[in-house]
Amino acid sequence: MILTLSYDAADGQPRRQTVFFKMNPHESREARRHQFLADRGIPVPQLVVCVERGCEEVLGLEFLPSVGLGPGDVDEVLRLVAALNSTTDVPEAIARTPPGLPQAQFEHVLGQALDEISAVHPDLGAPTWLDTYRRAAVRYRDLPTALTHGELAAQHVGRTESGRLVILDLATAGRRPRLADLANLLTPSTALAGLTERSVLRDYLRHLSPTSRLTGPEDQAWAELQLTRFVQAVEALPWRLGLRRPAELRRHLHQIASDQPAVLDQVDRDRPPGGVRI
Repeated sequence: MILTLSYDAADGQPRRQTVFFKMNPHESREARRHQFLADRGIPVPQLVVCVERGCEEVLGLEFLPSVGLGPGDVDEVLRLVAALNSTTDVPEAIARTPPGLPQAQFEHVLGQALDEISAVHPDLGAPTWLDTYRRAAVRYRDLPTALTHGELAAQHVGRTESGRLVILDLATAGRRPRLADLANLLTPSTALAGLTERSVLRDYLRHLSPTSRLTGPEDQAWAELQLTRFVQAVEALPWRLGLRRPAELRRHLHQIASDQPAVLDQVDRDRPPGGVRI
């Protein structure tokens, strides 16, 4: 809901402010994340009001006249995401992410999704993705972590009336593998700005704070990013299928198929002689 409020300010002058209202389950604690990030200097919309009632929270946020990314926004959003990922001393209440399905239950759902994909796209080799995912997920869970948005996409950034780029929809913010947000932004960033994926990675690394810089060769960061993107993309498949957006799904599937060989090469290096997995 969007409301425009008219009121008299403390100086007696009339004021108008447009506010976007949203309601969340109380356990999401989005207002707490908003306040923490604002206090740490991360650009977020102004939190005008928050009301907690029962098992819900209602947030009133400054209205953003523009939501989404344009070609000229890519470097600025990479700088914003690098600042978010560089945030330190994150309280456990902010860093904690909600639990997902038990792994065995999720893999059952994922297996059904892969069966459906295989029936429609038999050329992509989707039946092999589950084994690759299981092996890659072991390494993924051991990757260094950072504060992340968690579901970052073009529709989760916007501009205020003054033109400031901000990040929004913060209920999912928490600690995850450190390149999780960049993995979600990589494909739209390259499409918008006409850049290569490696150049987007370099720009992101350049914006990281000195205390958060990835050490080692760029190739290592690229391998970590590919593995992160593959795991997240496979985990999103049941949700993607439910959207029923064929063109978008097809791009998503081809990205998984493209990343799989490099990810397999990584996890194969974890096998000691004799083929026993570690």
